[in-house]
Amino acid sequence: MYVRKVRAGSAAGHTWPHDGAVVEVPDGLGHELLTIPDGGFAEVRPGDAEDAGDGGEVRRVAANAGLIRLAVVAELVDRLPTLRAEVADELRGELASQLDQALSRLRVAVRDDVLAELRREGTLTADGTAAPAAVSAAGGPAAADTGTVGAGPPAASAAGRKAAAGRPVGRG
Repeated sequence: MYVRKVRAGSAAGHTWPHDGAVVEVPDGLGHELLTIPDGGFAEVRPGDAEDAGDGGEVRRVAANAGLIRLAVVAELVDRLPTLRAEVADELRGELASQLDQALSRLRVAVRDDVLAELRREGTLTADGTAAPAAVSAAGGPAAADTGTVGAGPPAASAAGRKAAAGRPVGRG
């Protein structure tokens, strides 16, 4: 909205350089200024200003506002490659973080599945120690000393026992 101020001065961050100057202000501010009793503010429409002989100033203010908007758009266009790279870097960082979290969850799920399978096979007890049958099948005293998973040779699992016995590992 365009507002004329009877006397030169400033209000709310906008300056009227001379008496009767016309300045473009945000609509909300313009309406506030117009409600000030004896404030000397009046709304000016481009058509009204031409009739009052101020059309040149209103056009100049409008042209300056248009040039400012154009300059802002041009600056944004110039900065687009940089902004795009910044956004891409942020997205890469976010995606890398999400990927790390997903991989961590996958590791935990695989570990839990392996432990559950070892428990079902009877190779591992509920408290996470090697089952006595698995210790003796794994190779005797060396494995029995620690009583932990992985202490014996690979024959501690069903697949390991099959491989140690020379039978094919897998289905069947």
